[in-house]
Order: sequence, then C-alpha cells, then structure tokens
Amino acid sequence: MKQSNFASCETIKECNSSYTTDGEYIHYPGILNSSSVRLYCHNMNTNSPKTYLTLNATNVFDYPTGKCSTHYGCQVFYYKNDYQGKTTFTKVGIDTDKMSIIEDDYSFTVQHFGAQRPYGWVHCCSIYNTKTCLRGRSTIDVTNTGLKISNSKMSSIIYDYTFTIQHSGAKRPYGWVFCCSIQNANTCLRGRSTIDVTNTGLMISNSTTWTAAGWLPHFTVNRNNFVVQLRGDGGCGGARPTDDLIQFVKNPQYTIPTGTIDPLCNLLGL
Repeated sequence: MKQSNFASCETIKECNSSYTTDGEYIHYPGILNSSSVRLYCHNMNTNSPKTYLTLNATNVFDYPTGKCSTHYGCQVFYYKNDYQGKTTFTKVGIDTDKMSIIEDDYSFTVQHFGAQRPYGWVHCCSIYNTKTCLRGRSTIDVTNTGLKISNSKMSSIIYDYTFTIQHSGAKRPYGWVFCCSIQNANTCLRGRSTIDVTNTGLMISNSTTWTAAGWLPHFTVNRNNFVVQLRGDGGCGGARPTDDLIQFVKNPQYTIPTGTIDPLCNLLGL
C-alpha cells in the first residue's frame, strides 16, 4: 500500500471502490510529505467524491445590508445590493494538492440571508466618514479700521510680512488656512468574518494573507494559528484572500480520533 494513493477522497475511491460511506477518512497529502490528516469524504457512493474539512467552531462570513454615509459616522441607512448576504460554513471544500480551501463550495453551509458569501472574504458597503478634523485656524478681522471685506473675488493680498509676529515655522500668507489632517480613514468596519479551524488537526499557514478588494477598502486581520477574525468595510469594499488562497499546514500536536477510517487499497501491487 502506498500512502500517496490516499491524498484525496477521489484517490481513496480509485484505490478501493468498496468505500461507499461518507465520513471522516485519514488522508496523506503529498504537499504535507504524506503525513496523516483527517478530512471528510462526501459522495463516496459516486465516482467523484469530494474532500472537505469539518469545522468544529463557527465559520461565518457576513456582508451586512445597509450603508453608512458621508458626515453621519456609522449611522446605517437603507441600502441593498445583490452581493450582500451571510453564510456559515460547517465544512469547507479542500484542494489537497495545495492544502487550500475551495472558497465557493457551498455544499455544507447555512444561508442566513441574501447571497452566498465566499469562504475567507469580508466585505461591506459603509464608506469613509469624511468629517475632517479642521485643525487649521485663521482669523481676518478689520473691525474699527474704516474698511470692510468686499464681496468681490478680486484679490488684493500683498505678501508683505513687515508687521507680523512669527510664532513658529514658515510665514503664512494673509487670508490662507491650511493643515495636514486628512480624512478620518477609520471606517465603520461592519463586515465580519471568522475562520476557525480549532480541533481539526490543521493550522492556518503563515503564507496566507489578505488583500484589499472593492472600492475604498479598509480591513483588519486578527489571527493566530487556528483563528482569523476579519473586519472589513469600504464603499463597497473589504478584503479577500491573496490569490484566493487559504492554505493549511498540519498541527503536530493533534491526535486523530479513534474511529476515523484509515483506508486500505485493494488494487493489485499496491
């Protein structure tokens, strides 16, 4: 028997057609140097079974309805589009050649509302809060001078600093106001996604990263070996896995539970 023949549910089936029951099987993916991992086989009574990772914790991907608007902070206004939705995965499809997820396999999901959301994505339709700090200050006051400020747009400013007091830095032209605060780029971050592979025997590879997606995207990633908490927002924007790739590595501390099927091959010479 060659363990390399048990890299996926499909190769297990090819090697031994007597396996017709869906369930947890021990696999030996080549990318993990043929070390053992526990994965779920679905549709084993067909010639094209698929491989999944059973998730023992909540894995939810929420693209909420509503939209925040300029000058109103995180107050939510009515807004809907065809991409909003909330999806919980109980199992996620696995490509054992790469030990990566199949983000759009929804065979084992609970749909709470709207569109199915890909595994690992975070998205929302809030936009930047464009209330700026307005820290620059200038005052023009011609009280008791015998003059008043004209309503015309014609300029009469002369850059003459003869009678000025310089408090700091560069001289500032009369009538100007300027500062270097920018738009408050902390968006509402209403999009929420959670990846959790606790007690599955796998860990999230450090090579897995996220890339901004959509319009005016902003996102945060809080992660450890087993859990990734994603928050995302934009107008509409957020983040997606870089190259659509979430990869796993084996957890060396994990013990495969008793009762997991350890397949045998019945092909001649294997």
